[in-house]
Amino acid sequence: MDNNIEIYLLEALDAFGTYRTLSEASEHLHISQPALSRSMQKLEALLGVRLFERQKNRITLNKNGELALEYARKVLVLEKEMKDAVINLDASSRTLSIGSIAPGPTYEIGHELGNKIKLAFNVTDNENELIDGLNKNKYQAIVLTHPLSDHPSKKLITEQLYALVLPGHPASSFTEISFSDMNGQNFLMLSDVGYWAEVVKRNMPDSRFIIQNNLQDLHELITSSALPAFASNITMEKGIRKLDGRLAIPFNYDEAKLVFYIIGSKQILSLYFQ
Repeated sequence: MDNNIEIYLLEALDAFGTYRTLSEASEHLHISQPALSRSMQKLEALLGVRLFERQKNRITLNKNGELALEYARKVLVLEKEMKDAVINLDASSRTLSIGSIAPGPTYEIGHELGNKIKLAFNVTDNENELIDGLNKNKYQAIVLTHPLSDHPSKKLITEQLYALVLPGHPASSFTEISFSDMNGQNFLMLSDVGYWAEVVKRNMPDSRFIIQNNLQDLHELITSSALPAFASNITMEKGIRKLDGRLAIPFNYDEAKLVFYIIGSKQILSLYFQ
């Protein structure tokens, strides 16, 4: 006879130990009460001892059962640790490719997952390219400003746009600004800002945007120039955008606050974006 104790029997004992009634424990496990009773009887048979005191319409753990419960929970903890360790080791040897409609979410994902798995990002303002890349497995996940009905999606982060201005700038005394307040002014801007480029160009049609391809070059221009620049709550919190003595003034327009969603398979979302 095989005397090995299967994990599902320990899970059944753990559930009963938590809820203390067959009805509640079976509901938690999504099995019938008779099935749970059979599991308890099988566990007793494998151990060769009684674990329960059975009375009419009632079952309770005896001292043997309480000790078995203690060890069952230790085994279940170790089982979870084993699964997590193996999954994390496997993940560390692979690369998670993510396409994003804006760079801010990639900073957040990199901060959260950078020590767990290799990451490869592509930022583009072309939403159709991102969706096509997800469908063709070019990306394991993508970031958009809305969920997709035909793919598992989860809210990732909200990004708020700010203007960085020097003290003495007309906007420096404001607690918040509108796009119309800044329309017509020249702005320093990084090239790879994805969807944000469309937002600011559409809402400030009379402004000229001086594009820099390199973040270091942009920071040097910000230091030496009086022109305003852009930042967000993410770039400031993650240290991506230096203030360099400037004031950060939030834009108050609806489009200046974007909610981003991570979209991918259920497995990817459950593994990396819980």
